[in-house]
Amino acid sequence: MDSHCNHEGCPGSALPWSEACFHHLPDREGWVRTFLGGIRAGKHEGLTLLEVEIVDRCLERADLPRARLAGACLEKSRLSGADLSFADLTSARLSGIVARAVKLYGAILAGADLTGADLSRANLQKVDFRGACLRGARLERANLRGALLMGADLAGADFTAALLPEGSSSSP
Repeated sequence: MDSHCNHEGCPGSALPWSEACFHHLPDREGWVRTFLGGIRAGKHEGLTLLEVEIVDRCLERADLPRARLAGACLEKSRLSGADLSFADLTSARLSGIVARAVKLYGAILAGADLTGADLSRANLQKVDFRGACLRGARLERANLRGALLMGADLAGADFTAALLPEGSSSSP
């Protein structure tokens, strides 16, 4: 499927399929189906999908280390067991995701909306959550060692048995 953007002036016009300009694809739903059909076919290191919209879909066990997903909308999607280590999810919309045991080591989630997300047993070591909204998120047994939580909205978040960053109290 050709995913090059034909929209005049779009910076995505010369991008290969893995760096698609999602907003200008002629058949977004068809592209999402094709993408999801091949997501488990191998490692997709460094994948770039800025502002992509993949809502209420299954991305469980997806292998996407170093993915560039800034501004992506993955609301209500299932990401349990996925590897998004060192991914850039700056300002991503991730409310209601189920991402149990997800690997987000070193990821950037600054300004992301994780309202009501289930990140139980997730590897969140060294994740940048500055300015993120984790309101009502489940972080039970998650490893947050080295995570940056300055300015994050943690109201109602559940940190039961979580490993917290150095110097944190039992409830961040």
